[in-house]
Amino acid sequence: MNGLPLRPAADIGVVEDRSFTLRNFLLTDGAVMPEATIAYETYRRPASDGRNAILCTHGYTASHHFAGRNPANGNQPGSWDGLIGLGKAIDTDKLFVVASNMLGSSFGSTNAGSINPQTGGAYGPDFPNITIRDIVAAQKALLDHLGVRHLVAVAGPSYGGYQAFQWAVAYPDFMDAIVPLLSRLVWRLLDWLDYRMWDARLRTVDALYGPEPETEADRERNPKHPVPGWRTHGDRGKAMDEA
Repeated sequence: MNGLPLRPAADIGVVEDRSFTLRNFLLTDGAVMPEATIAYETYRRPASDGRNAILCTHGYTASHHFAGRNPANGNQPGSWDGLIGLGKAIDTDKLFVVASNMLGSSFGSTNAGSINPQTGGAYGPDFPNITIRDIVAAQKALLDHLGVRHLVAVAGPSYGGYQAFQWAVAYPDFMDAIVPLLSRLVWRLLDWLDYRMWDARLRTVDALYGPEPETEADRERNPKHPVPGWRTHGDRGKAMDEA
């Protein structure tokens, strides 16, 4: 356009998981996590003044694999592979990109399946009641560790957008902009009522069938119970409709 040569967009190539661990991480409710590990990926390099970074935050059930090809993810392209890279919308020729996994996620950060250092066993249902403030505070600690002094933007879809909003509240002077996608600042009452309806339906299915069989013998004693792997939203809703 305008006679300027177009530079072809380039694939970032192979990337890898990294991790950062916080010690004695104080949560919003006053509880302290002895260790809180955050998994992340980075693309390209930070500027010497630490002011060329973009933080990418993922959706609720997604991961921090935003670009390139990570062997830990089967070498599949990242979710924003078309947006991040040389010559792309988030141009890594100019920007240092940090893609952070959120605390509590099952994609590498400390979560309910992680070992609790205080007990030696998995957290399970005793996993701390983390909030989005805690998720963002852990990300801020990660950025400090990486030498990031100021963000060009915080960008993320869905629940990643909620994290971007929290960034604007908690650290308004630390970034130039937020880019929440497929997200919104206000959760409508209708959304809450819809959530409560589905929660009630799913709990009713549990009451109808009892706990999921753990062994073949249990399954034989309760042959009407759905097969293993039934615990998905679609299957639960179907089970309720058929009940």
